[in-house]
Amino acid sequence: LLFTSSIYSVISLIASLSFTTEKNWGLKLKLQENLGSENDKVPVLDFSALIKPSEKTKILFTVTDTIKLVTGKDRIFIEPYIKQGGNISASVQFMY
Repeated sequence: LLFTSSIYSVISLIASLSFTTEKNWGLKLKLQENLGSENDKVPVLDFSALIKPSEKTKILFTVTDTIKLVTGKDRIFIEPYIKQGGNISASVQFMY
């Protein structure tokens, strides 16, 4: 559990859970609640998965701001600062 604060009087509570095997795969889940009178009241839920099909190859799947992504709504930080809610990405890394 992590506690942070910023110049905009925003207090963030962050909880993160991760699991990684020694060789083949890993999962990470992060939940963040931004507390403040003008902040969006919906928590930020991020998820990522890592797969290593070989020693020199990694595949990473990431879903950020999952709740806003599923509902199709924007994230309000502090009026009038609005950000698109959520995204999905995938990447492949080759180690030489």
